[in-house]
Amino acid sequence: MIDEIIKASYINLKNVKKGNFESVKDELELLDIKYTEDDLVKALAIVSKSSSINEALKSIDEIDSDEIAVTKTNVQSQQKAEKLKKEKIKKEV
Repeated sequence: MIDEIIKASYINLKNVKKGNFESVKDELELLDIKYTEDDLVKALAIVSKSSSINEALKSIDEIDSDEIAVTKTNVQSQQKAEKLKKEKIKKEV
């Protein structure tokens, strides 16, 4: 399943900012590719360490759980920071 996610959304995964997977999710849903949040995090961890789609596909089995955990923590931190920023802006308005 991770390989399908990478094949379909490599460019969007490369461009994920602030832990926002919306463009990736939209693309996968459009293509009817099933995924979990953990799948997206693993795909992001793989893609962020690769320089090409072929390199990413070859390294699917080589990524270790520590790299995935670090990526997941970073994504969660970015999502939390973005949420707090939006709430602060909302309060100011």
